[in-house]
Amino acid sequence: MKKIVYILPCLFFLVFAFDQASAQPIAREKTSEELFLNSPGGQALKEKKFDEALKEINRLMGVRKNDPYLYKTKGIILIRMGKNSTAEKFLKNALKLNPFDRQSRYYLAQLQYGRRDSEKAKEQLRFIVENPDELGYYEDKAQRALGVIETKQIREPKKEKLWKIYGSSGIEYDDNVPLQSLVKGFKVREDRNAIRFTLKSGVNYEYLRDASKRAGFGYAFSQSFHTDNLDEFNYRNHIIQKYFSYFTEIFDHQAAMGIKYSFSHGTLDTKTFSSSNSLLPWFSIELMENLLLSLYDNVSVINFRDKGFNNSISSRDGWYNTSGVMSTYYFSQKKRSLSLAYEFGYNQTEGNNFDARANTGRVIFKSYLFKKIRGEVYFSVIDDNHYNFASLPHRHDVHYDFDARLVRPITKYMELRFHYTYSKVNDFHAGLLGQFQYDRHIVGGELSFTY
Repeated sequence: MKKIVYILPCLFFLVFAFDQASAQPIAREKTSEELFLNSPGGQALKEKKFDEALKEINRLMGVRKNDPYLYKTKGIILIRMGKNSTAEKFLKNALKLNPFDRQSRYYLAQLQYGRRDSEKAKEQLRFIVENPDELGYYEDKAQRALGVIETKQIREPKKEKLWKIYGSSGIEYDDNVPLQSLVKGFKVREDRNAIRFTLKSGVNYEYLRDASKRAGFGYAFSQSFHTDNLDEFNYRNHIIQKYFSYFTEIFDHQAAMGIKYSFSHGTLDTKTFSSSNSLLPWFSIELMENLLLSLYDNVSVINFRDKGFNNSISSRDGWYNTSGVMSTYYFSQKKRSLSLAYEFGYNQTEGNNFDARANTGRVIFKSYLFKKIRGEVYFSVIDDNHYNFASLPHRHDVHYDFDARLVRPITKYMELRFHYTYSKVNDFHAGLLGQFQYDRHIVGGELSFTY
C-alpha cells in the first residue's frame, strides 16, 4: 500500500512534466522568406531601394545555396530594376529547383511576352492554370493573361509585313570640301569651303518578322548640293539592301546573328563615281546584363570610274575588307551606353597605290542629357598603311575623326538633329606626300522623319 501511495505522486509528476514540455514550441529554422522579409533588405524592397534589397538577397544566396525562393526574389527585383535578361535567368533557375512555383512562372511569362515570344508565355500560363495551388491566386491571374493574349492575337493578327519610310533634309557648312592639303605647295584652288544642302530618303519592307527571325529589303537615296562653284562635288547615291537576322539563346545568353547584302551606285555631278557590292555578316551576344559583344566583317568589291593615270598604279578598283569587334556597355537604366571597337582593314586593289592595311580604334558614347535631348559622341583613330605605294617612302596616313550630335524628338515621327564633325589626317612624310594631309570642320543640322 505504501508503495502505491509513493508511486502515484511520481506518475502524476511525470505526466504533468510531459504535458508542460509538449506545450512548449519546438524551435525550427526560419525559412529564407522569413529571413529576407524581416531583414533590412526586406524593408528596402518595400521602400523600392532595389540595390540594398539585392545585396541582402546575394548575402543569403551565399549562405543558402540552391534556394528557389531566393532565385525567384532576385529575378523579381531585377525586373523592377529593368534588367530583364538577367532576371529571366534567375527565374528559370528558380523553376529548375521548384517547377511548381507559380509566381516564378507568371513573371517569366511576362518577360517572354514582353520580348514577343507569345507561345512560350502561353506555355507558362497554361501550366499555372492546369496546376493550381490551394488559393488559386496565380491561376486566376494566368487565366486572365491568357485571355488577353489570345484575344489580342485574334483582334490584332501578327503583322507578317512591315513597311518603313524615312528621310531627312539638312544644311551644313563644310570648310574643306575638296579635302585640300595643309601643305602650301599643294593648294590648288581658292574655293574650299561651301554650304551644303542634303536630302535623304528611303523605304524598307520587312516581309518576315517573328520572335526569332527577321528578313527584308530596302532602298535608300541621298543627294547633296554645294554652293560657291563646287558643283563638281554634288554627290548622289543609290543603295539597295537585303538582310536576314536570327535571334536565339546560347547557354542562356541572348544572341543574334545575321547577314546583309548591299549594292551602291554613286555619282559626282551626274557622272558615275563608283559602284560596289558589299556583304556584311555579323554576330552579337549579351555576355552579361547590359554588356553586349558584337563581331562583324564587311567585304566589298568596288569599281571606280576614274582609274587615274595608270591602272596598275592609280586604280582603286578591288577588294575592301574590314573585320571588327565591338563591346557595348549600357548603364543608368540603359539611358547611357559606351562602346569600344577595334577594326582591321585590308584592301587589295588593281593599283598598288591603294593596297592598304588599316588598324582602327573607335569610342562611342551615347546619353540622354535632358528628358528629351539625346547626345552622341564618336571618336576614331585610323592608322592607314599604303604598303605598296609607288614612290618611297610609302604613304602612311593617320586619321583622327571626332563627331558630336544632339538629337531632339519633335513628334512621334520626327527628330531635329545638330552635329559637328572634325577630321584631321597626318602623313608621316608630309614633305613628299603633303597632298594627303588635311583637316576639315563640318557643322550643321537636319530634320528627319520615320514612319
